[in-house]
Amino acid sequence: MRTRRTVRRASLLSLWFCIVTLPWQPCKGSNASSGQRLGFDGCTWVTDSGGTIDLSSLGLTNGKPRFLDVPGPDNFYYSYNPCYPFDEGNACVDAAVCQTDMSLYYQAGDASSPSLTEESGRPAILYQASREILRKTWVALICDTTASQPSLKALGDLGYGEYHLELTSVCACPDGCSGTVIDITIVIDVSIGTILDLVLVSLLMAYLMTGWCTTGSDTRPQVWPYCPTLTSGELYLAW
Repeated sequence: MRTRRTVRRASLLSLWFCIVTLPWQPCKGSNASSGQRLGFDGCTWVTDSGGTIDLSSLGLTNGKPRFLDVPGPDNFYYSYNPCYPFDEGNACVDAAVCQTDMSLYYQAGDASSPSLTEESGRPAILYQASREILRKTWVALICDTTASQPSLKALGDLGYGEYHLELTSVCACPDGCSGTVIDITIVIDVSIGTILDLVLVSLLMAYLMTGWCTTGSDTRPQVWPYCPTLTSGELYLAW
């Protein structure tokens, strides 16, 4: 879940900051094999080492795939969107993975049916298609701490309606990405009137705190009982 908080206007006289704490609770249940066990909800889970893998920042939420028509070696193209469903063509509806030859479209995995598994010792997400029987897709996750921009490689159809993709991202690393983003923007609107108000307040505070003293007569505000006093050209404090 992303949280974006924007402060559009702030007064120079007072700025209020709010710190929002979002409690995190692991989800119950797991479909993971050994090494990736806790709290899998299709986007996030906790590894045995205690690190959190969070893919939620990679997926688009506008019904479009993050990775669109990535070519595979089997002359098909594959679209994939982590975490959130998308539609493409006339056959891929609420899909996680869609396969096409740019003429026909085939749903290769539902967004509603992810399960966590392993492939070649790496964590992988398995999606099964309910609209196309026997079609399923494995998305292997490759951790790369330098891959701030994710990339998808399509390995294509490896037989029996089973498709394989490789997602490389820093988000595939434990604690590599956070799904919670707090964006605080402070815009200070300063007018001439505000500046004059600040100057007047500053002068008034200086007057009340230090008093106003002259060499000829002792002049000071009634609320301030003490004032620096000049005697014989020397300044001393009279208390």
